[in-house]
Amino acid sequence: MAKQLHKRFSTKEVKMLLKCKCQGLFPSISAVSYSEDPKHIKEAKVHEDRGDGIGPGEIWSRSQIVSSIESGYSFITILKTEDDKWKRGEDVHIIEVKGKKYIRTDKNEIEEDNLGELPEL
Repeated sequence: MAKQLHKRFSTKEVKMLLKCKCQGLFPSISAVSYSEDPKHIKEAKVHEDRGDGIGPGEIWSRSQIVSSIESGYSFITILKTEDDKWKRGEDVHIIEVKGKKYIRTDKNEIEEDNLGELPEL
């Protein structure tokens, strides 16, 4: 599986995915930007869950997130609290509707990406 990931991701991204998976942790999405069509996420800010904290975020493309989830990696959303701490959000899923893939925190078969109330990049 790691060999397949190297074709689509940088070494740093692969290490983060493998480290999270081995430790039972989840890459975490904190913010998104949308394409010209507001139904599709263009990019997202992805953080390494370090167990005792959240690492700095990096910008990932929509296709990188979809490929990671389809390769068996689980993602969650995270939100900043009023006291500037990270709070776990929801699990992230890929839903296919009419042959198109959508990134969602629910399993509704709606033709748009939806990661809840995440702020925009």
